[in-house]
Amino acid sequence: MIIIPKGYDSVIIPEGEYGKLKFGGELLDIHATHQDVFSCEDAATTRGYPLEHELKTSLLDTNNGPILVHIPGDKLVNLREVKCALKHEFGGGKQQVCRASDKTSALLHCEFGTVNPFSKFLAELPQFVSEDLFEIDPRWVGTNAGALNRYVKFDPNLLREMKKYTKLVTGSFSKKKEELGGEW
Repeated sequence: MIIIPKGYDSVIIPEGEYGKLKFGGELLDIHATHQDVFSCEDAATTRGYPLEHELKTSLLDTNNGPILVHIPGDKLVNLREVKCALKHEFGGGKQQVCRASDKTSALLHCEFGTVNPFSKFLAELPQFVSEDLFEIDPRWVGTNAGALNRYVKFDPNLLREMKKYTKLVTGSFSKKKEELGGEW
């Protein structure tokens, strides 16, 4: 199977048992898990790495349409910072931000647990990347490869290459769960 999203550099290349995913000029090995995973916590536990190394990608609805927010898996989306960045990047008054509706998710072919930066349906959405992803040591993150039992690992700096294809905004878009008291 080969996937080539419009205006995007993401391609799944059938090679070996699970294939490779081309992203930002890099070929990433696709790995498999013995079971489907749905949450970042499940993914990190099943894949055997710390939760901070799991990339959490959230699809959000805003006044300006849907966006993706990428943060470390052990944190929550800081909606206050996302709203400030939206206002700065797109202008306008008060910004409304909420978890994507079922309608938005269906239109973008998103299934819970499979949202990732490589999706051909999400490639042109504005991408908000939390700066603390670039501080993870050692510098790599894992995320699903579009299926509940497939994943890739990569240097989070590859996320910066998305600016070639869409609006890319970096900022302090995550906080520890204790600091926010929310559930995202």
